[in-house]
Amino acid sequence: MPPPSKPDKPVPVYAEALDAIAALETRLGAKWTAIWGYLDDNGEPGGATLRFSPEPGSTEKRIRPISRRADGWVLQAMELPRPLYRLTELKSTSGRVFVTEGEKAAEAGRSLGLTVTTSAGGASAAKFTCWEALAGREVIILPDNDEPGMRFAEDVVRLLFKQDAAAVVKVVTLPSLPPRGDLFDFVEARDSVEDADLKIAIETLASKAAVEEPPQPERAVERPAASPVIVRMSDVKPELVEWLWSDRFAIGKLTLIAGDPGLGKSLITLDMAARLSRGTPWPDALDEHVLVGGTVLLSAEDDPGDTIRPRLDAAGADASKIAVMTGITRHDSEGDILDSFNLASDLSALELAIEQTPDCRLVVIDPITAYLGRTDSYKNAELRGLLAPLAELAQRRRVVVVAVTHLRKGEGAAIYRTMGSLAFVAAARAAWGVVKDKDNPRRRLMLPIKNNLAPDVQGLAYAIGGTGPLNAPVLLWSDEPVTVDVDEAMAPPKRGGEEVDLEEWVKSRKGGCTVSELARSGPRQFRGRTDAAKAALDVLVVARVCRRSDSKPGKRRGKPTTHYIHVSEWNGYDTPDFDSTSEGIVSTPGKDKGGYDTHNHDSGRAADTSTSTSDALSEQAAADAPGECDDPGPSANTPRMTPLARPPLPVDADWRPVPDDIPITRESI
Repeated sequence: MPPPSKPDKPVPVYAEALDAIAALETRLGAKWTAIWGYLDDNGEPGGATLRFSPEPGSTEKRIRPISRRADGWVLQAMELPRPLYRLTELKSTSGRVFVTEGEKAAEAGRSLGLTVTTSAGGASAAKFTCWEALAGREVIILPDNDEPGMRFAEDVVRLLFKQDAAAVVKVVTLPSLPPRGDLFDFVEARDSVEDADLKIAIETLASKAAVEEPPQPERAVERPAASPVIVRMSDVKPELVEWLWSDRFAIGKLTLIAGDPGLGKSLITLDMAARLSRGTPWPDALDEHVLVGGTVLLSAEDDPGDTIRPRLDAAGADASKIAVMTGITRHDSEGDILDSFNLASDLSALELAIEQTPDCRLVVIDPITAYLGRTDSYKNAELRGLLAPLAELAQRRRVVVVAVTHLRKGEGAAIYRTMGSLAFVAAARAAWGVVKDKDNPRRRLMLPIKNNLAPDVQGLAYAIGGTGPLNAPVLLWSDEPVTVDVDEAMAPPKRGGEEVDLEEWVKSRKGGCTVSELARSGPRQFRGRTDAAKAALDVLVVARVCRRSDSKPGKRRGKPTTHYIHVSEWNGYDTPDFDSTSEGIVSTPGKDKGGYDTHNHDSGRAADTSTSTSDALSEQAAADAPGECDDPGPSANTPRMTPLARPPLPVDADWRPVPDDIPITRESI
């Protein structure tokens, strides 16, 4: 609560005006030299303005007010609104009225026989006076010869035009006035001129003066919907980038870790939290000191009890310094409601969690796509609008925010492979890709995708091995240098094999071959000599023996088709492609195209289309590290039904396998 205000100091009250004047003289230590009285609407004394001689050594005049209240006279200005000077006289006359700045000038005009008034309080106090007595009259303003005098004239013009009956207003600048001079100085400089002649001269100036136009109504200044927030670089103090993990994870910044499932992305973040909790050096800087700090974890995929805590214990973490934020509590009139965390609306809750975690230096969001709410991860503008406040929170709270995400399928540069919009990588100041080592399936690589804050650094290698408490996996970092480029590491296996004319190849077989022989022929590219579409259509003849078994009503059973071919994969290579959009080329190895599900016909169950056979062989060849859950995918001998270029068929069609000994002849192609 603010401290109680001090009570106002009592104001001395005097029974008579003369008593107030005497008190004022005592206070100033001087006698008054002039006094001008004001009457209220009832003709009763309302106050007075007194002039005192300047202080010794000064030329500044001293003006002081007194006023009458209900209980007596006080040494204060009159209450608002104040009356005009000579108000009773103004009410008893009609016609032209002159307005001066100050009572002394007004009295000089009255001595000439003019009707003159002014306002109390000086040049800046015109707005505190009631000007109703001048409504509808001709008013001549005689300003002082200085800037405050001109502002006074402008104020009076504006106030007069606000009256119910508009006045005829003129502003007359008296000739030959000295600086700061007024009507009094004008009369004094012409003491040899008769008062009547001076009056005529002033009246003549007033008659010739132009009539003031009513001021334009003040336009309301519209407040802009948005105003810029500008920081001048001259006001910014240069600072060094602070690092939690040197050249890899910067304090106050958003960093991304991206990779396919099952490669240990979450283990990396838990390893970081464990090292931070005890000040353990980072794996590539064992001689560097690490400050002990806390971590806030958001994990949408791992259970705190059977996954996160055992892995932290296996990594040697001080669990008391690590907090898992499992959700939020929403407070409303109906009570507290448990709800999931949403980056778009609940960032304040995350900031509170950071505050409640002592020495928090790390925040992990795993995966970030689980906390986007209604934000579309593929819309760049929406995603940037969500990530910007998160990055600002990291800067304000001086924490490292690590966002974990997955990779999308496909090819291309690593920077474009993260799930969702490019905004994920663009908003992060650093991004790391996690991939398998193609030369050592047991080893994983953490490679730089981008780093805006540090020079290029090498990647790191690790394996997932050993078991901690409750058989929890741990990261085993390697000290071997990693120079693999992330784009190369994420690139899919290249297609190989020579290009062979299919007709010539079949001709060389002296009568043809079987489907099995075609599959065993090796990694070749077969091309027809006709145009692209015709070449692909010719090859489709191979599949005429495949008959559909469609149980839907109204469909013919066993109708021949030329849309699919069943070929056993050869030596771990993928099923041949038959695609008219690829220059009529039939490739071995290849990728399934067309967007249809492939089927496992040996077992009658749908095969996993997201994993190629070459990947499956790599998985089989590499013994799974303890604690990993990689899907081995289909075996090397899994038959495939490869979608072709001609009209699409229902994806729910059931296809019988084609025998491996079906002949392929020149006539069939």
